[in-house]
Amino acid sequence: MNRMHVLGAPDGHRPWTPDVQGAGSGGNADAAARWLLLAAESPEVAVQEWRARGVALLACGGVFDAVRAPCDLVRVAVSAADDIRAVGVLRAALGGGPIFVDRATGQVYALTAPGAWSPERIPLVERLGRGCYLGVPQLGPATARSRACWAGPVERYACAAGPLRALLTRGLELLRAAEEHA
Repeated sequence: MNRMHVLGAPDGHRPWTPDVQGAGSGGNADAAARWLLLAAESPEVAVQEWRARGVALLACGGVFDAVRAPCDLVRVAVSAADDIRAVGVLRAALGGGPIFVDRATGQVYALTAPGAWSPERIPLVERLGRGCYLGVPQLGPATARSRACWAGPVERYACAAGPLRALLTRGLELLRAAEEHA
C-alpha cells in the first residue's frame, strides 16, 4: 500500500497549509528540506550545494524514488497549453506532492515513496531508485537562472504512484492517438 505522509505531521493526519509564496518559504519548507536532506550522503554538503548552485545531489531509493517523464507527455496528459500549467495541474492532481522540472532537459520529476512505482514500464518514463542520484533543486521560488524549479510548495512527502501512473499512461495513449491520426 502506498501511504503518503503530510509534511509537518508525524502521524500523517494533520493537514499542512502551504505557503503560497513558493516551496521555500516558512517553517513548512524547513520540514520539506529536512526530509530531502535525509537522502543526502552529507546534509552539510547538500546545504552548501543548494546555497552555491541551487541544486544538490541526493540519493534515490532510500527516502524517495523519482519518476522522470518528459514535460511534453505531462502537458498532453493534463491537456495544458504550456509546461508551467501542465506541471501545476499535475501537482494539484497529485495532492501537492514533491514535483520539480528541469528546464534545461524538459523533464518532470515526481518524488514517490521508495518502491511505490511498479516495475511495469511506460515508454518515455523512468523510475530512479536505489543506486541513482538526482540533482534536486533548492526549495524556494525559482529565479531566472534556476535550471530546475519546484512546481509549488511541497505539501506531502511523496506523490501517489497510482494517480501518477494513470496520468502518464493517459498522456501516452493521447500521444499515440495523435500520431495515428497525423
